[in-house]
Amino acid sequence: MAALRLSRTWWLFLGAAGVLGLWLLAPWVLRQADFFRLRRIEVVGVRYLPADAILEAFAAPDSANLFDDWDEHRDGILGVAGVTSARVDRRLPGTLRLIIGETTPVALSPGSDRMALIDADGVVLPYDPSRSAPDLPVMLAADPETARLLARIRLVAPGLYGRISTARRVEDDVLLTFNRKRLWLSPGSSSSAIRAVVAVEHDLVQRSEPFVELDGRFADQVVVRQRPT
Repeated sequence: MAALRLSRTWWLFLGAAGVLGLWLLAPWVLRQADFFRLRRIEVVGVRYLPADAILEAFAAPDSANLFDDWDEHRDGILGVAGVTSARVDRRLPGTLRLIIGETTPVALSPGSDRMALIDADGVVLPYDPSRSAPDLPVMLAADPETARLLARIRLVAPGLYGRISTARRVEDDVLLTFNRKRLWLSPGSSSSAIRAVVAVEHDLVQRSEPFVELDGRFADQVVVRQRPT
């Protein structure tokens, strides 16, 4: 009986070793198979960056195999300005999918020779606005606090954000225009203050009351004006 148990243990050991060996050798074996030669690369998720820039940063060699180690190549994509994430997916028998995440712009701002796209920190993004043609508020001068306020409005009141035409700093405040109306906010206006402005505007529209300006700079109230300040 002892010999039988020893024999079983030995076969279990050999089986486990075999499985481990196959697991370790499988990538090497697959990389030698012409069937898994890399034939196509798909770039998914890009809206603002050209796919060619992603492919150039990925730098896949001509002799690549689907089961090569792509970590270093993925890191090359992460070095592209505007890229926030990159994932490499394999699709048999010979396709790689590059899943890309991009920094989302919150505004357009006049640059030296053309409009520039601005992120939520007021930083100019390396995007070509003529390529993506985004419908975004125009920030008359790039300003981090105004950009962060626009990002906050987009998060808590996307309907209002989608109607904003321009945004600019006026001393310590921010003046927004939307639907030929004006809206005053502080750069640090809270989510509740933004929602309060949206609620007041909705109420005025429902009651068909005219107004030209809303002022949400004051604590716990929204001032409605029929003449601009």
